[in-house]
Amino acid sequence: IWWLIVLVPLLMGCPFEEEKCFNDWERITTMDDLIILNPLKDTFQLGDEIKFLLTVPNTVSIGDSSINLYQETRDANPWLILNSRELFENEFDIILGNKGSKKNWYYLEYSSELDSYLLEIHITLTKSGEYFIGTTDRIVFGEQKDCNWYEVRTNIKGSDHRGILEFLVLP
Repeated sequence: IWWLIVLVPLLMGCPFEEEKCFNDWERITTMDDLIILNPLKDTFQLGDEIKFLLTVPNTVSIGDSSINLYQETRDANPWLILNSRELFENEFDIILGNKGSKKNWYYLEYSSELDSYLLEIHITLTKSGEYFIGTTDRIVFGEQKDCNWYEVRTNIKGSDHRGILEFLVLP
């Protein structure tokens, strides 16, 4: 039984050295308006192009701490998890970044020159109708299976107080 007293504390706790274990509020932050749609207007024509631009600074504030995301996670390609897929049901070309394994996942690219993570997608509106886009989106850095990961939550600049962006695409 004495060996249980020694062994149990060793089996509990965080991984060793660089990985950090913490509560959710110590690894998640919200930064408003990181996603930009250009142009942003109320009405579009079928065939119009919208640029979807996302820039996340490498250094973010979480609580009282300043976190260098690349230094902490070594993640050069964090993934964006979109709340709404409606906009991407049109034709699109990824200029910077990559498509993820799920319909609403996209990978950003780290730019050491800009010290930021970037995603640029050009969307050609091929579906007419009303668009109601929920804009509470998440960017995940690092491996979630480890303790050493971070999440930045953001929205599309110009969305309303409910976090919804609305526009019409005419035929």
